[in-house]
Amino acid sequence: MEDEDKTKSQLISELTKARQRVAEMEASTAEREQLEREIEERRLYLESVLACAPDAIVTLDVEHNIQEWNPGAEKLFGYTSAEVVGRNIDTLITSPDTDIFGGATSLTRQTLSGKSISPTETVRYRKDGSPVNVIVAGSPVLLGGKVAGVVAVYTDISERVRAERLLESLNQAALAMEQALTVEDIFTAIAEEFKKFGFSCMILPMDESRTRLTIEYINLDNRLVRAAEKLAGLKIETFSIDIEKVDVYREIIGEKKTVFIENVEDVMRQVLPGPAKRFAGALVRMTNFWEAIAAPLIVDDKVIGLFSVQSGDLIKDNMPAITAFAHQVAAVFRKAQLLEQAQHEIAERKQAEEALRASEEYVRSIIENSLDTIITVDVERRIVEFNDAAQETFGYRAEEILGKHIDALYLDPLEGVEVYRTTVEQGQCLREVSALRKNGEVFPSLISASALRNARGELMGVMGISRDISERKRTEESLRQRNRELNVLNRASQAFTSSLDLDQILDTVLSEVRRLLNVTACSVWLIEPETDDLVCFQVATPQDNIVRGWRLASGEGICGWVARHGESLVVPDAWADERYYRGVDEQTGLGLRSILTVPLRVKEDVIGVLQVLDTGVGRFSETDLELLEPLAASAAIAIENARLYEEVRQDAETRATLLREVNHRVKNNLTAIIGLLHAERRYVKMEERAVYQTIMQSLVGRVQGLATVHSMLSASEWTPLLLSELAVQIIHSSLHVLPRDKRVSVDVTPSLAHVTSDQAHNLALVINELTTNTVKHGLQEKGVARIGVRIKLDGSTVTLEFRDNGPGYPEEVLQLERSNVGFDLIQNIVRKSLHGKLSLHNDHGAVAVIQFEIKM
Repeated sequence: MEDEDKTKSQLISELTKARQRVAEMEASTAEREQLEREIEERRLYLESVLACAPDAIVTLDVEHNIQEWNPGAEKLFGYTSAEVVGRNIDTLITSPDTDIFGGATSLTRQTLSGKSISPTETVRYRKDGSPVNVIVAGSPVLLGGKVAGVVAVYTDISERVRAERLLESLNQAALAMEQALTVEDIFTAIAEEFKKFGFSCMILPMDESRTRLTIEYINLDNRLVRAAEKLAGLKIETFSIDIEKVDVYREIIGEKKTVFIENVEDVMRQVLPGPAKRFAGALVRMTNFWEAIAAPLIVDDKVIGLFSVQSGDLIKDNMPAITAFAHQVAAVFRKAQLLEQAQHEIAERKQAEEALRASEEYVRSIIENSLDTIITVDVERRIVEFNDAAQETFGYRAEEILGKHIDALYLDPLEGVEVYRTTVEQGQCLREVSALRKNGEVFPSLISASALRNARGELMGVMGISRDISERKRTEESLRQRNRELNVLNRASQAFTSSLDLDQILDTVLSEVRRLLNVTACSVWLIEPETDDLVCFQVATPQDNIVRGWRLASGEGICGWVARHGESLVVPDAWADERYYRGVDEQTGLGLRSILTVPLRVKEDVIGVLQVLDTGVGRFSETDLELLEPLAASAAIAIENARLYEEVRQDAETRATLLREVNHRVKNNLTAIIGLLHAERRYVKMEERAVYQTIMQSLVGRVQGLATVHSMLSASEWTPLLLSELAVQIIHSSLHVLPRDKRVSVDVTPSLAHVTSDQAHNLALVINELTTNTVKHGLQEKGVARIGVRIKLDGSTVTLEFRDNGPGYPEEVLQLERSNVGFDLIQNIVRKSLHGKLSLHNDHGAVAVIQFEIKM
């Protein structure tokens, strides 16, 4: 019995223990399920956090193989996560560049040794083989105190590098133009500088008909050009573009505006002739230029051609810079002068927010290595994440700020409330805010915020990624200032090319420079050749009436020093410079301190100086000098053009005066000769008067013919005469002595043939003799005669046919068996003076045919 009770007691005890173990197991299961739920929520939380990162996030194992590949990496490199997980990172995104591969391998090994990688600018390659500029940072991942892998962060900086490359290309091209002297040299310099930085550019001048564009300047590699010519079956040297057939060119020229060409292939199809259109796509792929920016070249409000830049990575923000540069190119094309630097603009880098998955340790490594500030707040807007970049940007240590309200980081707390509200309602928010550092300093910040939610969709907080954009704001302001400067240069260049009134042009330009630089005075001084003195030609100052016309001896003052040495000079404080001419302050009372002076140079000669002055000390910088030097180059050429124009105008007036005097005297002499011939008739005996009358009439006719030619040449300023007009005038001059009962009709066909003054005099004598012959013989038996003249031009050979309806030439004249003064004169003139041929025949009247060559 005791044994039985003992057995029951043991069974009860064991049963109790079993129940306890079951209860413990049930509790353990509940705890595990709770832990799994917490882990899953934490995982979803971490995924939400990583989804807001704008950069490519990659995790590697110790063999350099990819373990994690976030959407940011997919966007940046073009590979999906499924394509790359398990592959070696170094060979994946560095091929085919062996140097890049070596550097990437070295960085990965450094990180696996336990050392973090500081942000480093480098190049990686996308799936399509194209290079991409990035900043890479990395950190080892520690598990259990050992390095288990690497977290690498890649930030895309392609747009910044691209903008810098275009900026440098425009800068270098503008500098190269300043050194060139001819249009050919200038455009060669432009093409070479653009080519250095990977841009293709073309200059397409319009032809004389203004209906076609020719390709005169292109900076593609010659082998590529020849390959393209062979593919399309044409030659660039002889190829021209019909403007009406290319929509975008017609738009640019018609509306005088710059156009961003998103699809070069479509334009190429319109440019190429019929059979070659099918090669448009191949030509674009061959050059790898998918986009282009084309700007009109405008001079005097008239388009003279196009300037086009092609590349695979142009953006619309580049259009203002290309437009400004095209204005410079247009002025150079018209005047062959140096132009100011092209407008340049730097596009801000684009932010991309993509999702990624990783563990808490991975997220911590990513956050701490990020170049941007990353701040996370809970639903009460209290800070729960504050990375190293945030600590450096705001000046707070993490322990100081964690748990504090996010309003402490905003200048205006209402901005923070609006960011939070927009993010919660829309899921994300991107905006500029005024942030506040610990020391009270305010700075502009660009924030990208995203809502964080758990697996049930419940709001857990908001994560914001921001960056200090103070430098960008300063760059934008600098760019706006540069745009204003370039506008002044553009207006000045257009003014120089549109007028020769230097007083008006320089007054406008100096006023613009004075307003733009906010200075006290601007002036232009020119060297007087007779005295070598510097004379103040134009001035923009409150005391302009006092200063204009001032003289400085050669080498006197800062103006004299710059003119003598031919070098630009920046004087921070004129009062401390012994070269400064104190008479300026004494006369004007302005108290000028800072002076910037640039020589006005034409080829190798200095013709004067352009000077800018201000009452402040140290007012001028190298940027101001870069603005004034191209302006001075344009002004110098405009001044020289005005001088040359004035000389030409005076020479033309002198020539016209002399020509009028000579023409007047010759005409008077011919008139006097005719008068003397008429006067001589009074002294001839009656029995000789009939013979004498005939001789005198012939002489008078010849002299009057010469007088007629002389009058026509005088009216045309001795330029070649229309032969048909000459024939009309000479025939009517010869018919003025026709008796009143006789009439001659004249029909001369119009012709474009022109003859020189020598040929005109000789032909006048010939036509006069032929007309006199018609009057003498054609009107013997009738009261009306007809004269017809036909002129044919074949190349440089002129055939003049003179016919009448008279009895025709006698047979002995046709056979050249009988001669007289008139026909001897005609034959000698045609053969010896005109070096031509004379033939006579009858065809319902007398016909004389004269052939000779036009003197070109």
